[in-house]
Amino acid sequence: MGPFRHLARGLRVLGRRRGADRDLADEVAQYLDAATNALVAQGVPLEEARRRARMEIGNETALCEEVRSYGWENVVEETCGDVR
Repeated sequence: MGPFRHLARGLRVLGRRRGADRDLADEVAQYLDAATNALVAQGVPLEEARRRARMEIGNETALCEEVRSYGWENVVEETCGDVR
């Protein structure tokens, strides 16, 4: 990702956290669907495929928190919280 795109994404996250959280949750859901579909295509029953996909990704909340922690906007939010 280019520096300007990275900056724009960070500013969008700072400006609309709920929207960014929804986008992230949607991405996780899309990944789970894709992983499930890939397993079903290999002949795994649907329920077993869902279970395996969830095991592969782990805890969805923890994954979202980990992804959020990587952006520079997280440092800005933490610093503002500390100043308050």
